[in-house]
Amino acid sequence: MQPTHAIEGAGWSVSFQRRVGAANRGALPIATLESSPDRVRVAVPLRTGEALWVAVIAAPSAAISVRMGTATLDGATTSAGKDTMHRFDAEALGVADARRDVAADSLTITLETPDGTVRIGAIAVTPQLYEELSGEPAPRPTTEDDQYGGWRLP
Repeated sequence: MQPTHAIEGAGWSVSFQRRVGAANRGALPIATLESSPDRVRVAVPLRTGEALWVAVIAAPSAAISVRMGTATLDGATTSAGKDTMHRFDAEALGVADARRDVAADSLTITLETPDGTVRIGAIAVTPQLYEELSGEPAPRPTTEDDQYGGWRLP
């Protein structure tokens, strides 16, 4: 089974992009913990020293808000089509390392569209816990040394 890298609905898509240093390392795989038409909960693997940003693609009529824990983030309520980016590092999110720790969401993304409201709960988890929850391997570690350094490509 191929890992999932995005959550998709009618006219929208959400992915969690891994960042190391200043470079994007691509979409992280996700493990679905719970899914219903108006609520999705996922586990996202995140290592110490890594960060993630949430990529939302939605129609301009969608309203998007992001909460970390119980606090709505300043500037995180927006309409689709506007340039808003929030970076979340492993230390700020708190990374779950055991099944008992996945009860509370690290982030909650709410999308209000003409078709209804969807809440996406994301929990940052250790690579080991991600593997336990998903049955899939976690992404390999990466460092700033792995990014393109300006050398000539073949």
